[in-house]
Amino acid sequence: MELDKEHEIEEMLAERAIRRVIQAYAHAADRGDVPLMESLFWPDAILDIGIYQGNVAGFIAGFVAAQRDSTRVSNHFQGNVFIEANLSEHVARAETYCIGGSRVRNDDGTVVDRLSHVRYVDRFEERAGEWRIHRRVVAFDWSGTTPVLTDDAPKPNWVVGRRGPDDIWHHILD
Repeated sequence: MELDKEHEIEEMLAERAIRRVIQAYAHAADRGDVPLMESLFWPDAILDIGIYQGNVAGFIAGFVAAQRDSTRVSNHFQGNVFIEANLSEHVARAETYCIGGSRVRNDDGTVVDRLSHVRYVDRFEERAGEWRIHRRVVAFDWSGTTPVLTDDAPKPNWVVGRRGPDDIWHHILD
């Protein structure tokens, strides 16, 4: 009985650690946090995310380049998360439903909102007590692009989300 409870606690702790990685991915993507993004993947991780297929180093290079576009904003809303951990093998799989949106300025100056409903299907590995993504496949369920006809800019006294260290996230505890 005691072993069952210990195993259940170990599973809960593994699932908690995996969920934190999944949630941190959305935060890193939306806030442009490069060091956090790098910490979520094992160095030998492989990704297939639609616009990019390859190793994590190439993904991070593209992520860094995207942070230079000051007009780009994104938002990831995560829903259902299903995790199956195999503690004896130090692996887990997770499926996370996500609605991801971004507002981008096209080369012709038009602004569009892109919205995708996807599932992150991840293989996690635990190494030295730490869970990180070893393989990520993004399964696209549906997506669309909508032209932005009006831009409801925030009022002057509103806090505006920022990419990088100027975002309120980094200063809320000051």
